[in-house]
Amino acid sequence: MLWELLTKYYGVDIIAMFLTFTGLYLIGNKKKLGFIIASSGNLLWIVLGISIQAVGLIFANIVIIILYVRGYLKWLKP
Repeated sequence: MLWELLTKYYGVDIIAMFLTFTGLYLIGNKKKLGFIIASSGNLLWIVLGISIQAVGLIFANIVIIILYVRGYLKWLKP
């Protein structure tokens, strides 16, 4: 039963979660690479949303990526 839950989406959800959390941790430590890692996780969330036809999941993660880009651009300014 547990194995079925973990592999229901072929691990895409687990990898997306790991990348998102890792990226947010790095952003919290003021590492710009965190934006790229977190955005990669959000791209996987979008892929998962498309595969399960979850419009809310897709839309939310598109907005989150836009906010990451905004945050990154603000960090570039001195």
